[in-house]
Amino acid sequence: MASTVMAYNNRIVFSFMCQDVGCSSSSDSEAIEGAVAAERSEDMEEERNSQRPDERRETSVGQGRGGRRGSGRGRMRGRGRGQGRSLAQQRANESFPWVRDAFDPTLQPYSSESGPQTTFTGVLEIFMQMVGLVFFSNLVENTNLYGSSSASWCDTFVEEMKVFVGINILMGIHRLPSYVDYWSSDPALRVSYVADTMPRKRYEELCRYLHCSNPGMTDSGDKLHKVRPFMCVLQETFPKLLRPWKNLSVDEAMIKFDGRLLWKQYLPKKPVRWGIKIWCLCDSLTGYCLAFNVYTGREGDVVADDLGLGYRVVMGLMSDYLYKNHHLYAGIFFSSIPLVKNLLRASTYYCGTIRPNRKFFPKDIMNSRLMRGDSLKQSAEGMTVCRWRDKRDVCFISSCGGSKDILKPASKFTPDEFITVPELVLNYIANMGVWTTWIS
Repeated sequence: MASTVMAYNNRIVFSFMCQDVGCSSSSDSEAIEGAVAAERSEDMEEERNSQRPDERRETSVGQGRGGRRGSGRGRMRGRGRGQGRSLAQQRANESFPWVRDAFDPTLQPYSSESGPQTTFTGVLEIFMQMVGLVFFSNLVENTNLYGSSSASWCDTFVEEMKVFVGINILMGIHRLPSYVDYWSSDPALRVSYVADTMPRKRYEELCRYLHCSNPGMTDSGDKLHKVRPFMCVLQETFPKLLRPWKNLSVDEAMIKFDGRLLWKQYLPKKPVRWGIKIWCLCDSLTGYCLAFNVYTGREGDVVADDLGLGYRVVMGLMSDYLYKNHHLYAGIFFSSIPLVKNLLRASTYYCGTIRPNRKFFPKDIMNSRLMRGDSLKQSAEGMTVCRWRDKRDVCFISSCGGSKDILKPASKFTPDEFITVPELVLNYIANMGVWTTWIS
């Protein structure tokens, strides 16, 4: 039942918002180093995309000058600044007494009720549980308000709007080169379910005047005000239909969009490169989406701090799931030591990849050279930092334990060759693998 809820939570509802969605993550131990390398390049691209044009110019100019000052007086000034940063980092590290021996902390058990909170008898009932009849009524009301400005407009009603939504869902499943082909006179292209249910001109008219929000009330400060009512319905109903199990995961997903949009994102390493980015909190066992937010670019009224966007995203999505002993897994973009420490204070355990240049990260763990399968671990205040070598170095941070090493086959093609893998790495792969089958 949980898998059924997951499937339609992801495919049906988000197909109504947009027809193509995709995301990526790691799925097995052989691909972990490629996935983390992709995450690093994607997140560097994201940080650059999130900068304003003037900040990008300043960054490029500063890098250019730094390159020209590589000799003579410029080189000496650069060395001095580097030493200053090193001293600052050393002072920061003093607040975390990192110990070279890793340990497994005592974890509190997760004892909350889990599973679906309602029963379903069919696909339509699942969809109506997520969207609700009140939303269709508001959609009809706002569409009629907007269409009343046209003399040729004929008011729509709830049943017709349901047919319209169903046609759009079917178009996302049964693809044709153009929407007019569904009403084609050629029997090889014509789709009788669509053509016999609604005339093409009526479909085009509903597309033209469709409105989720009141057309007479606009909020210039809300970039998503036109779809805000629909988003609020989903954000309210998703957590009511399923209570998650112990393990949760946070990552980003892309909704494909090729039109003009101010906050459209470009992530070259994703299956969907151009589109709308959303932050998602999912149950790791089923892939069910519990909470989500749409990324609309840098917010002008957000107070600058040292915690970063990843920290704010995770704490915002997890606001209803703290103090319940959940285990949270997330990618390299979100991980930071202050995040792990504050989640631990909120009785929430964390595991994820982390960049070695993060604030408070123990720098001496990166000094020695490792062979494949080797790992170094350090611990402090219930947190364990692990540097593991596969084909390249990968750094993890965990407050979920998993410090012991396990022998695993090096790859599926060489079952007789074994490699040592830390248990926390295997836990990360197992609980982030949901993102390979999420929306596709």
